[in-house]
Amino acid sequence: SKTYHVSYKFQKCKTFYTYNLCKVSTAGDLQKISCKKLTTTTKLTGLGKTDLKSVYTKNFVVYLTAKYKPQCTKYKEYKLRGEITSTKKCWEKDALGHTVNYCGVMYKYTLCKVTKSGTAISMKCIILSSFTKPSCFTKMDMKSFYQVKFDLVMTQVSQKYPIPEEKYAGYGLTSDGIKTSQKCWTRTYEKKYVY
Repeated sequence: SKTYHVSYKFQKCKTFYTYNLCKVSTAGDLQKISCKKLTTTTKLTGLGKTDLKSVYTKNFVVYLTAKYKPQCTKYKEYKLRGEITSTKKCWEKDALGHTVNYCGVMYKYTLCKVTKSGTAISMKCIILSSFTKPSCFTKMDMKSFYQVKFDLVMTQVSQKYPIPEEKYAGYGLTSDGIKTSQKCWTRTYEKKYVY
């Protein structure tokens, strides 16, 4: 008798395709991303492409516009001193760590507020930056500010020379009469501002 040893080996391999599918929808000013993972044994064709970097960049611009907006209401009592300067600024990643490689323009400007206290006048200034160019602030008239400052100096001069009539009660004017003389006060206000 004969003994037969038969071995049957079968092998079949399947290729699996895994897809990361994302859908973009609008939520107010922002774009919302919804993603799903899909695994198939047949390769899907005809799927569109979703550019996530473009979505992250658009959302980042919305974020920057909101974070660095001109604070018109907060500084409504302030006026713009000097010129608005602009500088290019680049960001590699957004606040959540997504790659955006985005470059935009930041505007820098000085706002000042004039306050008076008795015979003193002062100017309080603040330097701000915004992502959009501010158009809500009016320009400060620096000449007018220094004119007021000078007028206050002259008020102080007048107060130094009062007319104490009661102090000289009983005194009379001599034949010399009243001599008139003139004295001038000059103030030059020079200040260099660096923007």
